[in-house]
This record gives sequence, C-alpha cells and structure tokens, in this order.
Amino acid sequence: MPTFVCFRHIILEEALAREALKLSNQHDAVPLIRRLVKECALSYTKQMLFGIFCMVFVAGCTALLADHVEPLINEIFSSDDKKSLYLAAGGVFLLMLIRGLADYGESVAMGYVGDRIVTNFQRRLFNHLVGVDLKFYQKTPIGQLVARLTNDVEVIGDIITETVTSICKDSLMVIFLVIVMYMKDPLLAFLATVIFPIAILPIAKIGRRMRHTSTDLQDTIAEFTSLLTQAFQGARLIKAYGMEKYERTKAKDIVDRLFTHNFGVTKFGSISHPIMDVLAGLVIAIVVIYGGNQIMSGDQTPGGMMAFITALLFAYEPMKRLARLNSKLQEGLASAARVFDLIDLEIEAVGDDFDTPLKVTKGKISFKKVTFSYDGKQDVLDDLTVDIAAGKTTALVGPSGSGKSTLMNLIPRFYEITQGQLLIDEQDIQKVSLTSLRDNIALVSQDVILFNDTVRANIAFGDPKANLEEIYDAAKAAAAYDFIQELPDGFDTVVGERGTRLSGGQKQRIAIARAMLRKAPLLLLDEVTSALDAESEQKVQQALNTLKKGKTTLIIAHRLSTVMGADSIYFLDEGKVVAKGTHKELINAYPPYKALCEAQFTKPHDS
Repeated sequence: MPTFVCFRHIILEEALAREALKLSNQHDAVPLIRRLVKECALSYTKQMLFGIFCMVFVAGCTALLADHVEPLINEIFSSDDKKSLYLAAGGVFLLMLIRGLADYGESVAMGYVGDRIVTNFQRRLFNHLVGVDLKFYQKTPIGQLVARLTNDVEVIGDIITETVTSICKDSLMVIFLVIVMYMKDPLLAFLATVIFPIAILPIAKIGRRMRHTSTDLQDTIAEFTSLLTQAFQGARLIKAYGMEKYERTKAKDIVDRLFTHNFGVTKFGSISHPIMDVLAGLVIAIVVIYGGNQIMSGDQTPGGMMAFITALLFAYEPMKRLARLNSKLQEGLASAARVFDLIDLEIEAVGDDFDTPLKVTKGKISFKKVTFSYDGKQDVLDDLTVDIAAGKTTALVGPSGSGKSTLMNLIPRFYEITQGQLLIDEQDIQKVSLTSLRDNIALVSQDVILFNDTVRANIAFGDPKANLEEIYDAAKAAAAYDFIQELPDGFDTVVGERGTRLSGGQKQRIAIARAMLRKAPLLLLDEVTSALDAESEQKVQQALNTLKKGKTTLIIAHRLSTVMGADSIYFLDEGKVVAKGTHKELINAYPPYKALCEAQFTKPHDS
C-alpha cells in the first residue's frame, strides 16, 4: 500500500471507530435475558443445579448458625454443663464445615459454567466473524472486534454466574434468615422487611443509568483497543511523519473519556452501598431501642434478641448483593446486546446453499456484461465484458480507481456482482458452492499477509494437508528455500506479526510458495512486485514465472514491466474496458497506454 494511503488510513481509522459498529442500545432487557438463558445457561443445567443444591446448604447452615445463638446464650452460657458447651461448639464447627464445603462446591460449579460460557462465546463469535463478508471488515475497526471478543464476552460470563448466584444463593439466604427473624420477633422482622425494600426504587433507577454508562465504557474500550492496534502497527509511519504528538493527543482524549466512563460505572455501581448502609443503620437502631426495652421489660430474652440481630447482620451482605444485582445485570445486558448484534450479522456463505461443486477443466474466466456497485448507488464496474483465456496470462492496467482490483475481487466472490454473469468454464460462479470456487483459486497480493507463526506453517496455509517434502518443493519452486534455510531456525523460524522479521521480497516469495502449494488452476496476482526493489523484483518475477505455468493467470500491475509478456492486456478506465490487445498492439494503437509506458520507461517498449 503506498505510504500516503497508509497515512490516510491511520488518520481516518479514528473516525471509523466512532461511526462504525454502533451497536444498538435499545434492546429490551427481557428478550436479551431470555436469549442468554436459552443460548448460554441451559447448556449447563446439571452444573447449575448442583451449584444451586450447594447454595441451599450454604443458606440453611447460615440460618442455623443464627438460630444457634439463642440457646447458646440463654441456656449453655448460663449453666455449668460443659458437655452441652462442647456439643454446641462442635455443632457450630460442623455447620461451618458443611457451609464451607457447600460454598466451595457452588463456587467451582458456577465458575465452570462462567468459564465455559466465555469460551463458547469466544469460539462462536470468532467462527461467525471469520465467515462475515469483506464489506463488514472494511467499515469496522479491528479494535472494536477485539473488545467484543474479550471485554464484552468476559462481562457476559461474569454476569450470568453472578446473577444466578445472587438470585439463588443470596435470595435463599435472606429467606432463611428472615424466617429466623420472624421466629424470634415478628414485629421487628416485619419492620426490617418493609424498610429494606424501600431501597429498590432508587437502585433500579441507578441500574438503568448504569447500563447506559456501561455501554459508553465498552465502546470507549473498543476505541482505545483500535487506537493501540493502529499506533503499534503504524509505528514506523508515525515516526517517519513526526506524528507522535498527534497520536499522544488522540490517546489522551480517549484515555480521559475512558476514565470518565470508568468512574461513572464505579460511581453508579457503588451508590447502592451507602443506601443499604443507611437503611441498615436505621433498622439496627430500631432493633437496639425496641429490643433493649423488650429485654428490660422481660418480654424478650437476651439470647432471642441476639439471635435476631445475628440473623439480621448475616442477611445484610446478601441483601446488599441483591441490591447491586440490577446494576451488574444492566452492565451485562449492554455487553450482551453488542455481542449478539455481531452474532446476528449475515454470514457470507450464502453460496454454499448450492451443493454443485465448481469443476475447472480448462480455466476460462468470462465476465458477461458485469455491473458492480459497493453502495448500490455508484457503479464501479459498468456493463463490463472481459474474457480471460484458459491457461493464458491476462493483465489489467489503467489509472487508480478504474476498477481493476474490484474486477479481481469478484472472481473469488469477495463481493457479489450487481448485474450480469461471471462464468468459469461456462459455470455461473453464483450457482456453485463457495468452497469449491475458492479451492480452485490461488491469490498473491502486494500486501502480503503472514501470520505470527513459523515459515512452514505460513506456507502450509496453502494446503494444510501438505507434508514436509511438498512444503520444501514449494519453497524451492518459489526461490525461497535458500534464504529460509539461512534463517535462525530454518522452516521453524517464527516470522513475527505480519512477517516483520522478513524483507519485502522474502515475504512475497513465501506467499508465492503458499500459492504453489495450493496447486489451484486459477491464479490471481495483485500488484505483486510494485513495492519491491529491482533485485527483489527480479527474484520474485522468476518465482512467478514458475508459478504461472499451466495456470489461468490474471495480473494487476502498475509496473508495466511485469505485464509486457502477458498474452492479453485490458486497459480499464472508470469501470469500463477502453482498450484490449498485447503490449505491442496497445503501444501502437492506444495513446494512453503508450503515454503510461513513456512515464515509466526512458523510451517506449515495443516488444
């Protein structure tokens, strides 16, 4: 990609991060909850039932501990019966042991459910996004997708387990402890159960605000992830243009907004604490005054009142967690809305509705009156007819924006044509399976994509079933074997992200070896040598000459030296074919082509 295009891409990415992927915040809570339960929770019913079973024991033991206080104070502490004292102490220990084991069982069961939900969501979302068409990736910053696969999915896993735990464990605990409170003093218990629910109204309102704030936070995290991806990948360009200050300013703006939203989540998430503390203080004050008078008048025993206070204090923490549940739930629903919007994107594999495989016998490619538009408004290709002869090399030339790359991208169906037909050996590619179509195509482009893996793995990407000998043969045919052997670990050398440890020519030859291994009859070459120096270009061109043998080859090139030997050349302008012929024919018959040659060579090449 030319330097100015990369620079423009980095500048515009920020705007794209703001505008693209504005996932809906208008989802209703109930449908989202139903979908989460159906698609996530129901798969782990056994584990969740076991967790709930353990929660019952935790809640029951907690209530029994509170109830145990009354006889401990009224009878055992006031007597000289040491045997009863030891039995009571043993009972407390046994209850705590059972409670601890049940709590551990519940934590492990629910932790397993949460981790499996995260794992399944990440796998499901990744598998789905891999199948989405290229238009989506052109308008969606990668940082947005990374944030969805990490932050949002983690939040969903946490909220499902926390919600189930809070609703079951905390509710059971509160119910059992309230029963104990009613057994000790019905009037005080009634006052306590009336006062605490007062907190629900303001906390519910806070929860709705929390969902909005959480949505802003997650969107900003995605924006920040996008900025980091751009800055680190474009570090060389940033330094070359002295744009460090500009990038720091962008980062400061996003980080400041991140702080604002983060603090908002903290602020709204924490406000339930003081509300509950104030109400708890009010209830305890009433209990102390009322209970003290009851004890003084002889209407209540110290043990009974202490058991009531113990039950109330035990119930306080689960009540606080229940009060915070709405805020946490809203945060999780905001993440779920964004993740489900991605999962609901239309998958690309519409073509696999057809079971008919593409059968390439000769390899002739024919564009019949093809029209194409990216946005449905302006045509990029207009009633275009092109014949790419079987087993021959055809080149596309023309000014930038003439439609060359678009035409090439229609062959593997990266995009669907708007009108017309695209035939391979007289078979309409829109009526054959997408898998079989792409199995017959090898693509080598200027912007070589190498994965942060070994050289061997990157070459084997062309055919995962290939053995080591076939990989070596492909590397030799691509004139890559010798330099690979000189790498620190040979074919086991990790090339770095996007092949950063290799030169441009080395990356291209590995990409050619990958295409060699694919053994596809149709070959697409997109600006393969345009970014290389003369020496690298010569080596790559030799490898390409080997690769093209016996294949139907379509070449796009700005360097006319790479297309001079093509069997046929199409000159495109504004989405139309304006001239066709060999290099010599176009030099003599089409002045714009001759002018293009003169701009690149000291004198026109006529052969």
